[in-house]
Formats: sequence, C-alpha cells, structure tokens
Amino acid sequence: MKYAEISTKVVDFFLNYGIDVTSWHVPIVYFAIATPFIAFAYLIAYLITDNKEHSKVSTYLFVFSSLFIFLAYFTGNAKVLDTNLLSSGAQSALNTHSKHALILVALFGVLLIVKLVIKFVNKKWLRLGWGILFFITIVLISLQAKVGQSLVYKYAIGVNPTPETSIVKEFNEIDTDSSIDDFYSTEESQKRTVESVAKEIPDSTVNSLNY
Repeated sequence: MKYAEISTKVVDFFLNYGIDVTSWHVPIVYFAIATPFIAFAYLIAYLITDNKEHSKVSTYLFVFSSLFIFLAYFTGNAKVLDTNLLSSGAQSALNTHSKHALILVALFGVLLIVKLVIKFVNKKWLRLGWGILFFITIVLISLQAKVGQSLVYKYAIGVNPTPETSIVKEFNEIDTDSSIDDFYSTEESQKRTVESVAKEIPDSTVNSLNY
C-alpha cells in the first residue's frame, strides 16, 4: 500500500470524528522550522561554552523537531489537491516541496539513529559528523521554507480558493440561463449582437441572399 493511501485512510478516520488534520499543516510547519534552528543554536552554544545544560536542551529540542518534521510531512502529504488545475510552475514547485519533505524526514531519521548510537559510542568524530549532518539539514529546512513560501504567496496553494481554481469555481457558480436572459433583455444588447453578427457575414453571402 502506498504512503498516500495510508495518509488518506488516517485522514478519513479523523474526519469521521469531525477532525480535519490537513488544517494542522501550517501551524505545525512553524514549529518544524523554528525548533531545529533553536536546537542548532543551543548546540553551537554548547560547543562555545561547554555547558552541559545547553547540550541537554539541544537534544530535547532536536527530538521535538523530529516529531514536528514527521507531522508536517504527514499533514502536508494528506492534503488533497487537484493538480490538473495547477499551472506548470505551481506543479513544479509542489513536486520540489514534496521531494524536499521526504529528504528531510529521511535525514531526521538518520540523525535520530546516530544520536542514539552516540549515547553508547561517544566518539568525537561521530559527534562531529552528527553536527555537520545536522547543519546540512538546517540548510535544507531553509530551502524547504523558501519553496513553501512561494507555494503560498506566489501560487496561493493551500489558500481557498486558489487563483487557479477560483476561475473554475466562479464559472461553475454562474447561472448560465439567467445570465443569457439578462444579456438579451435590453434592446441595446440585442442591437450590438445583430451588428456584430452582420459584420462577420461575408459580402458574397449577403449578395447571394439578395439574389
């Protein structure tokens, strides 16, 4: 079973109880971005001051960061979007966002495993490698945040209605019959319509009719 299918089943489960977990994506993303940066800041503070408390705070925040990253990926992946209504640019940005999210989840999984190994094998080179990998992850989070920002503010994905879907929505909401009646209800509209049609008829057609 694909992950998307699992996400859909879980989302449907919560929806049965009136809980829309897809709406949690935006607030969770804020924590998924902020907590890793704060955890990394405390890690730098520990390296400078050698204060064990800073190391503990950094570890706790990193664990919370992993949880928020997973939840952000899950709630984002659970969102239902009709990609057929997206422009090519929006679709490309959305695909990039999805790929980055999967990479971040994998990186945090590796970081968690290495963090557990460090508890039993406290080697300097292992801790240094973990710190470098964590820094790379922080950079990727920054790039992911930038792509996510473009999805919202440039392509309005996640905003209801989106520019790309609002046109379709407005068209579907038009009462076609009443709109046509209103258009032809005035004499001026009828006159403009007759004149525009007459201009489009070739002269040869008019001559043949007169004949």
